[in-house]
Amino acid sequence: MKIKILGSGGGEGYPALFCGCAHCNAARKAGGKSLRSLSQTLIDGKLLIDLPADTHMHFMDNGLNLGDIEHLLITHVHDDHYCPNLFSARGTDFAPVLTYENMHVYGNADVERLFNGYYSLFPIREEIRQKIVFHTLKPFESALIGGYAVTPLKANHAPEQVAFNYIIDDGKSALLYLLDGGYPTEETLSFIIKYPRKYSCVIADGTMGVNYYVYHMNFQQNRQLKSQLESAGKIDAGTKFVISHITHNHCGLHEEIEEYFKDSRIIISYDGMGSEERRVGKECNIEKYLLAHFKDVLKPPVKNLKKPFIVPGTGYLTELWGWDAYWEALSIKRAFEVFGEEELFRAGVSKKTATEHICGSVINFLDAQEQDGYIPIMVSAGGLFEGFFQQEHAKGTPLNQHLPFLCQFALLASDFAGDYGLNVEKLIKYMHYFEEEQYDEKSGLYFWKDDIMVGVDNNPTVFYRPKNSAADIFLNCFIYLEYKALAEILTRSGDGRAKLALDKAEKLKDAINREMWDERDGIFYSQDIGVYKNRCVVKGVELHSGLAPHWNSFPLKVRFWGCFLPMYAGICNDIQAEKLCAHLTENDDFLAGYGIRTLAKNEKMYSLVKSAGNPSNWLGAVWVIANYCVYKGLVNYNKRELARILKDKTVKLLNKALDNEGDLFESYHPDTGEHFMHPGFLSHNLPVIDMLN
Repeated sequence: MKIKILGSGGGEGYPALFCGCAHCNAARKAGGKSLRSLSQTLIDGKLLIDLPADTHMHFMDNGLNLGDIEHLLITHVHDDHYCPNLFSARGTDFAPVLTYENMHVYGNADVERLFNGYYSLFPIREEIRQKIVFHTLKPFESALIGGYAVTPLKANHAPEQVAFNYIIDDGKSALLYLLDGGYPTEETLSFIIKYPRKYSCVIADGTMGVNYYVYHMNFQQNRQLKSQLESAGKIDAGTKFVISHITHNHCGLHEEIEEYFKDSRIIISYDGMGSEERRVGKECNIEKYLLAHFKDVLKPPVKNLKKPFIVPGTGYLTELWGWDAYWEALSIKRAFEVFGEEELFRAGVSKKTATEHICGSVINFLDAQEQDGYIPIMVSAGGLFEGFFQQEHAKGTPLNQHLPFLCQFALLASDFAGDYGLNVEKLIKYMHYFEEEQYDEKSGLYFWKDDIMVGVDNNPTVFYRPKNSAADIFLNCFIYLEYKALAEILTRSGDGRAKLALDKAEKLKDAINREMWDERDGIFYSQDIGVYKNRCVVKGVELHSGLAPHWNSFPLKVRFWGCFLPMYAGICNDIQAEKLCAHLTENDDFLAGYGIRTLAKNEKMYSLVKSAGNPSNWLGAVWVIANYCVYKGLVNYNKRELARILKDKTVKLLNKALDNEGDLFESYHPDTGEHFMHPGFLSHNLPVIDMLN
């Protein structure tokens, strides 16, 4: 749904026509986004909301033709929203060429009544009148209008009439349009929350600024409404929450309002603003790069990779890697939400192509599954790793299972593409392998068999450590999310095993909080589960038999970026999240000039040496995927300002790479932003699209 705000001002415009107040004079001087005409909004170029006196200017300035509009919604009949005299120019010699013979006008009963009243004084040509078709809507009763399901809501406004707000639903996304109106009444808010779809965009009344009036909202109420809708699950980080109907009496200039809302992700409208418009400046540079390179990671079937698949970036031709492909699929899905199908198509990625590669990647992994449920971390149709994991598994070599992202990947593919023939039984067998081969009953935690193919290559809590001993916080957080994703997949198919998956998720969550949380240090640590007994008998007396250990795991007190993953996964409570954030703010051990150090700089293993190959360096270098996961965790726990700081550091980092090298890389120096290795490495950089939007 493409939304164009043609006018963003209140009833008098801004500056007001006759007013010489400080705000109006400042707006005249400042110009730009501080100049606001009367409120009017256009949906997809075909569904118009309201008909103010400024309509002619709006359509002229935006290169639009009102004759192309067949359907017009009226919110209420105040004169800054409805001027029926404009209809007199529709048709005959005033407009002999019309795209649509009739214009359909929808609203309350006063819309037609005011029309008739005006033209009883100033008669309209009959051939024009016959082609204006009025429809009276009723509150909370949906109507199909121009391909949209339009539901009028009772607006908390204009008590002398039945004023409307609207829900406009195109079948894929929904707009909640709350102009004009004070804070929604209990009846209306209940309907909004019970509506079956999340809102992709909310446009709310911001008339009153920092003041109060029952029939318009103020800025504090805007924040309150956003928070209430978030808590109810009706909007999320992808929702654009916009305020409009800005007035000179209560609101400052555009930049002043933006400053007021800077930490809130609330967007301030301006005349001509479109939801499809891309940002300018440094963030635009990153988006242009991403749009130009999305197609580079999509590869056709080859040999044992029988379906289209996703590679990590330049130089990868025949290798499908687990968590890389997951992050790329997540980013591609987000790109379609942000840019839209047309822009992605122009960039060489159609929705059909993206669907084939996202679903194909999941199916390729499932096709590689062994009888015992084992799925390799990657599948290769050529090069060093072709057939390696299958051969090692056949020999009985203990191997780490596929990184814990496949259930999440399968769910993402389902959300993006619908039914694609997912074999749920294979996912259950894959999770069963974890339970049989990589689960410790005593601690309730999952462990790595060794340090080979663990995603975070040289994470000191796993790297070069004894086999079957490292219960990694990274591994356990993402297995928790795997169970949650599997439960959702099973729930959607009506499979009763969903409850078992949820129970396992909760059991693991409890174990993570019990075994991995360190209250003294205020952080989660990976654990050593290699607790075993040495048997020694001296003259019939067995040593160490009088008091056995009461602990099930031993903390590996190494602070690395994975310690923050319980925030990403939603595992910790608010108090724990607060203590975790202290590790980001008390010094620069973690939060450096260009993002999150993957290992705190006061750890003895900290090193910024450029790796010559495998392993890649996770001993302090900045990886954008670590920035992203920490950022999402901060957003999850409403640490908005800290999230904004991390986003800005990530933008600065990637722009430095693009400005200096014209490319993105695997990892970067945390203090200088210098790139380390692998130009064209896209997989762990692509999620920045979600941070920008």
